[in-house]
Amino acid sequence: MPDVEVRRRSRARVWAAATVAVAGLLGACIGNDPAPGATAVDGPATATAGTSTPADGFAPPPSLHPDVDQLPAGTVLVDPGDGAESRHVAVRIAATDDARRRGLMEVPDVPDGAGMWFAYDEDRTGGFWMRNTLVDLDIAWVDAAGRIVATTTMEVCRVSACPTYEPGVPYRTALEVRAGWFEANGVEVGDTAVLVATTP
Repeated sequence: MPDVEVRRRSRARVWAAATVAVAGLLGACIGNDPAPGATAVDGPATATAGTSTPADGFAPPPSLHPDVDQLPAGTVLVDPGDGAESRHVAVRIAATDDARRRGLMEVPDVPDGAGMWFAYDEDRTGGFWMRNTLVDLDIAWVDAAGRIVATTTMEVCRVSACPTYEPGVPYRTALEVRAGWFEANGVEVGDTAVLVATTP
């Protein structure tokens, strides 16, 4: 009986240590509002983003704009799941109200393989718009399991009443990249997009 108890306590300590380690890797950045540029434009939401060490070979995102460059950096793995090669996107993570509200506004260019990851801690259905955004963008809305549930291309808005782009289904996160990147890389609904590494 004592040996059983020792083994049980040892397993409990291992699980506790593993839980603490995982929690350390997935620590959250939390905010309280929505976001607009390609920015989210509906009601309040709280956001989370992981903060783990990037894997070797994951390049940091290029400089996009002084305000955007201050955000945490990360890598999103886009996997078609049909045997095709996965793609990495170097992103800035919009995980606070202010960051989501700003989005990619005033960014003069979004290089291929770079973009923005909008992170939330609960499902939402609101749309995005392109106010003050200078380049056309592809957007993929992603559910809590990491599956892309909708995509579209959003065009630069040069009028005061900008349209809102909505997925029509609930989503947990969204990935924005330069327009045409999804088509060029075969990204479509049903693929997965997961934030696999971040830096503070």
